[in-house]
Amino acid sequence: MPLIPSAAPEDTPGSGRIRDRVHIFPVRVHWEDTDAGGIVYHASHLRFMERGRSEMLRVLGLDQTDLIRAHGINYVVARIEIDYRVPALFDMALRVLTSVERLGRSRLELRQVIVCDDRILAEGLIRCAGVGPDGKPRVVPEAVRNLFEPMLKSDGS
Repeated sequence: MPLIPSAAPEDTPGSGRIRDRVHIFPVRVHWEDTDAGGIVYHASHLRFMERGRSEMLRVLGLDQTDLIRAHGINYVVARIEIDYRVPALFDMALRVLTSVERLGRSRLELRQVIVCDDRILAEGLIRCAGVGPDGKPRVVPEAVRNLFEPMLKSDGS
């Protein structure tokens, strides 16, 4: 059996950072994300955005399993609108930018943009709903909603 080195802080996957009310999550395009021509599949964009949303929650201090365990609530995607503008290609270094557009009692609307350098490759509006174990909408606890407040656009409601 090979020697397994002890884990170091730099071995932990990064969760990105928040700057100017926007969560920034870096991602590299791998072969598995592309077709035979090296162009990113449309569904891979959705996976990149999902990772961006999940890591934003982590940076905000929201553990999704604790949310389910403690409050019986989970955020699920209820609607996605996405515009693909410029193809993403194999080996590109991308950033998934996530911002909070609207925050309601059981709803959360996010804008997500995938960029390479300063070019917008894809942009999506994602509506998430707080639901209980029965799949029905449920009011999200105020303490959880308050975690999103610092990210909310000043004109959001």
